[in-house]
Amino acid sequence: MSKENTSHAESAPFNMPTTMVVDAFPVRDPARREAKDLAPRERSIGSHLAGGVWAALARPRLLLFLMGVSLVLPLVVALPAFFAADQHLSNFEAIPGGTPIDLPTVAPAWIFEEWFRAAPTERNLIAQSLAPLLILASLFNLVITAGWMRNALLKRRRHSLRTFLQCGGHFFFPFLRTWILALPMFACITWIFWGTPAEWLFERMLPEGDASQAASEQTGRWLETLRQVLFLIALWKTEILLDLARASMICGNRRSALVAIGRGIGFFLRSPWQVFGLMSLGFALELFWIAGAKAVQELAGWPMWTLLLILPFGRIVFRGARYVSLASFYAAKTHDSSAAEESREAQDEGDFPDMAF
Repeated sequence: MSKENTSHAESAPFNMPTTMVVDAFPVRDPARREAKDLAPRERSIGSHLAGGVWAALARPRLLLFLMGVSLVLPLVVALPAFFAADQHLSNFEAIPGGTPIDLPTVAPAWIFEEWFRAAPTERNLIAQSLAPLLILASLFNLVITAGWMRNALLKRRRHSLRTFLQCGGHFFFPFLRTWILALPMFACITWIFWGTPAEWLFERMLPEGDASQAASEQTGRWLETLRQVLFLIALWKTEILLDLARASMICGNRRSALVAIGRGIGFFLRSPWQVFGLMSLGFALELFWIAGAKAVQELAGWPMWTLLLILPFGRIVFRGARYVSLASFYAAKTHDSSAAEESREAQDEGDFPDMAF
């Protein structure tokens, strides 16, 4: 028996593959370790936001363009108001023995009353021009939002202004449909907090539904403050849902606004704290920039016009960072950027349509 085995071993070729154990470490659950090794490492919300800030700063030509727009667009209202004020307020002097007039830092109420009496038509025209200007700025913000979100998913980091505007133009009309669908949502929120539901609740909690007639002045003040805070939170939450809907359209290269809003709501319900944390951190950075710029201007004694350059720069950078980070966060959580990358080559070659309904 041993001879047969010996002869068989001697007749075997020398190049026969030999089984070797290369993983000699003790593993309790190999399947779990393999899944852990293959799973991608999830980025934190701070990492997403830092990447968004870097993506915004890496596009200086785009920042210059957006700063130019932010400075030129308000001139539609600012220039007529300046010339009217220069014409009707230049002759006013402080009352003898009263507080000196230091425009524009301090402006007594009687100056505006006199201005209204001297030029009621001009002030009404200036006030009426604000509404179309705000609508125009809101619509242009859709192009900016789409441009930032789309550029966040491109593997080839192109800094071209043309690419940015092409991306924004391609998704302008889908984003416009989300903007139109948001109007009744904002109207409903306003009605809830300032219409019949709020009045009914205040009538149950306060005498005659008036906060000024509450048993305690502090109680009435707290209720009014609480209503205003909750109203702003509801508006902010709705805006976050709309941004998530737009991010789903960008990542999936989709067109349906109604389905996108449903996707945004579903994504928010799955990751509410992460989304709130990401957006809150972005807003905190923007507020910190505004407060810091104002403090530096006062401490350094810079002229007031320097804030016209410092404030828009920071707001544009951090707003772009919020849009970029939200799109990258949505794509990372849903793995839904495959459809968006299919059109990347066409966009890089300039075949991307400017507008698409």
